[in-house]
Amino acid sequence: MSLKSEYDAAYFTLLRAHEERDDLLRYREFLDAERDRLDAFSDATREEEDTLPRRIRRAVGLTSKQLLEAVGRRRTVVLD
Repeated sequence: MSLKSEYDAAYFTLLRAHEERDDLLRYREFLDAERDRLDAFSDATREEEDTLPRRIRRAVGLTSKQLLEAVGRRRTVVLD
């Protein structure tokens, strides 16, 4: 292999590494934003549920519990 072709191979390897790094940083930003969205959604759901009358809160709570559990599972995946 000539010196020029070795240089070119190293250069393009470096470019690919930079692209992969940039992609991973964007993915990290996405995961951080997703975590924030999930937290905000969960907080808003709990807060709104607390404003309901007691009789209605129980009925809503049955579905909210399952919803918040699903959000919690999604959040666990995002944090891993």
